[in-house]
Amino acid sequence: MAANPQNNSRRVITSFMLRFVREADDTPVTLIVPPTPDEPVDPELASRNGAAWRGVVKHIQSGAEQHFSTMAEAENFMKKYIED
Repeated sequence: MAANPQNNSRRVITSFMLRFVREADDTPVTLIVPPTPDEPVDPELASRNGAAWRGVVKHIQSGAEQHFSTMAEAENFMKKYIED
């Protein structure tokens, strides 16, 4: 019987929780995604579409958290735990 190479490798699982926060008001929520992940959300555009969002990303295994206002900031935090 041939060995399954996946059974011979060590599986590493890294988990993150992302929490998006928007201050409560009566304005409908519109998530604004910048054209590229490195560009911040335009504050004027965000104000026309409701309150700007922000977030927190948490690395589950260590408990470390990082606040972010762009997806690039969240991605940079996660890269610290998933890149060799």
